Amino acid sequence: MHSTYKKLLIYISTSVFISVYFYFNVDIPLNDYVIAHRSQSVATVFDYITRLGDAKYPYPVIVILFIMGFFVQKPAFKWKTRFAFYSMLGASVFVNIGKFTIGRSRPKLWIYEGETAFNPFPLGNTYDYASMPSGHTQVSFTVALILCILFPKYRYLFVLIAIIISFSRVMVSAHWLSDVVMGAVFGSVVPILIYHHFYRHKKL
Repeated sequence: MHSTYKKLLIYISTSVFISVYFYFNVDIPLNDYVIAHRSQSVATVFDYITRLGDAKYPYPVIVILFIMGFFVQKPAFKWKTRFAFYSMLGASVFVNIGKFTIGRSRPKLWIYEGETAFNPFPLGNTYDYASMPSGHTQVSFTVALILCILFPKYRYLFVLIAIIISFSRVMVSAHWLSDVVMGAVFGSVVPILIYHHFYRHKKL
């Protein structure tokens, strides 16, 4: 097995273990602590930060660049735009399949109804049962990994921004901490796999 795949397997396994631990020991106490101690000013700041993880911001840019790649006669530009597009598309597809399959209730159901449940393949309002993995976290980490690979000089800054945006999902009670951990897995593993399997070998 390629060393990259071994590292990814270790990363995924460790993240799943951490997520399970957070589910049983951290998620609810942390959520309750955040609600009890979060000031209005802090909530406002994190509400603005969390919006940066919305897919509606990076997706149009990536799609436009992807389309431009068909007209710009520069191979390097084509590879980069296709890599970014397939990374975002692949990660988003997998994270939404995960949400629908797992069907975990969001923190707001615990806050208002005292409910923590799993409702796989939910019908009706799937938003309430689409907590794991975190989509905003996936978007943040996918964009960060794309930028890390294309602009490695600033990789630590990109990852730091992704972490801050991801943690904001807990601070606004939109997700449990374990959701964020798994969102980071989906968001980072997919672009790495696409890069190593396709982009690095110029097969896109």
